[in-house]
Amino acid sequence: MKKLSLLICCALLIQLLCSCADQKEEIKEPVNFYYCNSNIDYNSPTGVIQPEVRESSGFHGNLLTFLRAYLQGPVNSDLKRFIPADVYIVSCQIDGDRVILVMSSQFSNLSGIELTTACSALLMTIHDYTGSQTLQISAKDARLDDKTEIVLTMDDLVLIDTVEQS
Repeated sequence: MKKLSLLICCALLIQLLCSCADQKEEIKEPVNFYYCNSNIDYNSPTGVIQPEVRESSGFHGNLLTFLRAYLQGPVNSDLKRFIPADVYIVSCQIDGDRVILVMSSQFSNLSGIELTTACSALLMTIHDYTGSQTLQISAKDARLDDKTEIVLTMDDLVLIDTVEQS
């Protein structure tokens, strides 16, 4: 009988420990990191770019620390990043409602729709964190699709095509 009781106690203890390990830490100060969906759906406002909710309390209002965490990429396997892992931030400043970013030259490896999507996701992430409406981004000693910089505003973003096909 003692062995059975001990076995039941061990089983309950293991179950308790396993259920504690599955619980995620509660997010107290949520912030959205926007990344690209792995499976794109063009009929939804979050079909291409989707938020991943993270804890923001560790950033203490520091945009550079925040963006460095963003560049580490998504945790959710359904999301992907377009910004290569070797890209880093050379400089970051806020000028009114504009964030000015200079990225490392590796950022210039992006082009076309990947560059546009990466800049859009980055702008949405920055907007949610700072309220800034404009992102001015460049790559150190490199061009972005034959431009010295890209300037993108929240008004430029179209998250769903509402034009009906006839």
